[in-house]
Amino acid sequence: MTQINGQKIDDPAELMALIHEMKPQTKAEFEVTRDNQPQKIPVTIGSRASDFAETQTAPSDGQTGPDANALQRIEDEMRQLRDEIRQLREQLQKK
Repeated sequence: MTQINGQKIDDPAELMALIHEMKPQTKAEFEVTRDNQPQKIPVTIGSRASDFAETQTAPSDGQTGPDANALQRIEDEMRQLRDEIRQLREQLQKK
């Protein structure tokens, strides 16, 4: 990740701080480098982990939380984000 809404990201702590300041449902543009090419990705900020955990309790009407497919998609996205963060750390260490 190199930029958020045109603001340069210098380190992972800055990245996390900027994202943390955004409210859920905020629209943003992330710029990343993939295959040595800059790529802009429009995103909508989701809920924070604590907010997500609160929504997973069973409602009083007996329905359950998200289906297995939704959970798998979330896990896949988290895995991809972890990989991108790891790559960013490696790039920063080379500088």
